[in-house]
Formats: sequence, structure tokens, C-alpha cells
Amino acid sequence: MAKRVSILVLAFCLCVATSWAQNPEYVDTELETVRRGALLNIGAEVEKKLAKGLNLGVEGEARFKEMTNFAKGVNHMERLELGLKMTYKVCDYVRVGGGYAYRAYLKDGKESTNWENYWSDRHVVHLEATASYKVSQWKFSLRLRPELTVRTDSINILEKVRNFFELRTRLQAEYEFRSVPVEIFAYVEMFNTLNAINPNNTLNKVYAMHGAKNPGTYYCSWSGQYINDIRASVGVSYRFDKRNSLKVYYRFFHDIGRDIHLNKNYANNFKEFTVTRELEYNHMLGIGYSYSF
Repeated sequence: MAKRVSILVLAFCLCVATSWAQNPEYVDTELETVRRGALLNIGAEVEKKLAKGLNLGVEGEARFKEMTNFAKGVNHMERLELGLKMTYKVCDYVRVGGGYAYRAYLKDGKESTNWENYWSDRHVVHLEATASYKVSQWKFSLRLRPELTVRTDSINILEKVRNFFELRTRLQAEYEFRSVPVEIFAYVEMFNTLNAINPNNTLNKVYAMHGAKNPGTYYCSWSGQYINDIRASVGVSYRFDKRNSLKVYYRFFHDIGRDIHLNKNYANNFKEFTVTRELEYNHMLGIGYSYSF
């Protein structure tokens, strides 16, 4: 048992080490730290067994932001999501699957929307593979999930990518009590970019478009892929019967964003180009209901 758990932990650590090895020092970026109010996430899932080892699920969730900021009101919306997923149990230790989700983010108003709040849509497609090992009442698992997020809003392709790829790596431990239908769980999950914009490529394109003599000059040291989110969570799940269960959990987010900004005068003044490293800390309380049949 210890050997198999060690393999899962080692695999996760290798993923982390490889990702951090791609990250150069942030020597020429601005740093901005953002701390937001507590979030609330309410979700529901219905899962249907189609055949032996094959399950189809429908998920929905609503996320509310800044619950502790009473000046702006409590429980105002941040995100809505509706998804469809399918999983297949290959053997006792491996499960594979994939799914699609539609996400809608409620954004603060801007000049083009007459300062009215607006919805920004996303389409998310993912594949996943989970290796797990169970001994007594413990279960340990390592999940790899490559994910594609497609934006539908208007963007500057020199600042953002429309089709964003990332790899999510999650290591989880669960413990199921024998005397009561209760399970506790904890996990840590890492998000790694796969096609984030290279600021140097952006600058090279901009200056080449405006007749620069030396395109390809190195401008920014932050040019590789990077870990853009680390999450940790603990929670408890209660089974009412074979079909119905409810879970409550706490989740901590450590987001590491990169914001590339070009203003109207970027072609004439290098200072009009900025790369900002944004560190954001979030806390979230989650409630989820599941029904399976």
C-alpha cells in the first residue's frame, strides 16, 4: 500500500517540479496582489449508470462573490455553469473520461457596455484519467485533466489567447467511516498553462507591424509556461441513501495571473507595454448535492 501511495505522490511532485522548472524569475514585471471576499459555490449533479463501468453525468453550479462585502450586497452572482461528462472505469485502479461545460461570467460594466454589467461566455472541453488505490477505509488518487477553454467575447489577440489550454493535476485522499455514512476528503490541485502568450512574441509582432528594424529582441524574462492556479480543499460528504448525498467543503485558491497590456501608444513608446504578475487569494465555501441511479 505504502509503495503505491508513494508512486502517486512522486508522480504529483514530478509534475510540480517540471512546471516550476519552466518558470523564469519575474525580474521585469509589475506585481499586483488582490484579495477578494469569500465566495459561495452551490452545485448539483445527476449521474446515470449506462453500462458496467460507464456513467453519464449532468452538473450545474452557481458561484456568488464577495459575500463579506456588505457594502456591495451579499451573494451577488459571479459565474454560472452547466456541464455534461462521461466516465469509464477501465479497471479497479484506472478511470478515464471527458466532458463539456458552458460557463457564463458576470463581468463589471465597461465603456462599450455603457457601464452596465454583462455576461461573458466560455466553452470548456476536457479529458481526464484518474489512477487510484484503496486500502481499508482510505482511498488515494491522482487525476490528470487536460482542458481547453474557448472564449467567445471580443479580445486583443496580442494580449490574450482565444483558445486556452491548461493541464490540471490533482492529488486527493479520502477516508470513509464504517459506522456512519460519512466520508472526509482533502486534495491539492495544480493548474499549468500550455499555450500562454509569450510577451516577447507579442512585442516582436507589434514592432514588426510598425517597421521595427530588429524584431526578435528579448524584452521580458517571463516568457515560458507557468503554474497559474493552486487550489487546496477539505470537506465532508454525507450519504442519505444509495442514491442521494450531500457534501460541504472549504477551498483555498492561490491564483497567479499574467496580464499583458498594450495601450493606444504602444508602437511609439515602450513604456506603454506592461506585463503585470497578479497574485490573487480566494476562499470559498461549497455545497454540493448528488443523485445517482
